Amino acid sequence: MILDETLKLLDLTEKEVRLMLAFYKSGAVKVGEAARQTRMPRATAYLLAERLVEKGLLVQELDGKKKRLVAVDPGTLLRMLAAKQRTLRRKEIELEEKLPELMENLGVGGGIPRVRVYSGGTGLRAVMADILGASGEILLWTNQEIETWFFTKKDHEDFVAERVKKGIKIRVLTVDNKQGRQLRSLDKEVLRETRILPKDITFSTEMYIYDGKMAMLDFNQDVIGVIVESKPLVSSQGSIFEALWKHL
Repeated sequence: MILDETLKLLDLTEKEVRLMLAFYKSGAVKVGEAARQTRMPRATAYLLAERLVEKGLLVQELDGKKKRLVAVDPGTLLRMLAAKQRTLRRKEIELEEKLPELMENLGVGGGIPRVRVYSGGTGLRAVMADILGASGEILLWTNQEIETWFFTKKDHEDFVAERVKKGIKIRVLTVDNKQGRQLRSLDKEVLRETRILPKDITFSTEMYIYDGKMAMLDFNQDVIGVIVESKPLVSSQGSIFEALWKHL
């Protein structure tokens, strides 16, 4: 059974495995004998045996004028399996390194947005963790009064502390209310710059812009979080933010 499973891991077909097991059972034999044991057509067995020789799994033995094949020892199978694992690991590392570029080329970062939706407390934590993984500055639209309906003081302080610990700066456009002005008063301590929006601008959601993404939180009912990855969309929102920022 272990030989059967190992051979399959080395990408052998069912017929190739059957033929290999026949050679392991019989030792050095002619292909015709192995074909008889497996009840396989001789022509098929010869074709498969030729492939197995090319793969280094069958080796020719000469006994006088007689030519026989013998299966490699199990230790060789172990080394071949280990080599395959090393190759797969190298490919895994290579794919991981190239993943951002591949995603962009496939449209994830370009014309085809990638959208992830979260809900409830667990979803909210997932969105916050993604935001705190930002590699650069964060831009934020916020209504601090609405935010306090769902975020406790500790939630807010923990988020700010983690952001500061990671050295991530943030610029904030906030709705003009008591909570927004209070936020601005503490800017110098926490790598933040806040500007107050005109009184006629109000909303109940939050939007974070970072690393080619937008994370939007809807506080109207239960918390709903949406992360959108799209360079064109994020660029547009970033431009609107910058225009208002300069005006204010």
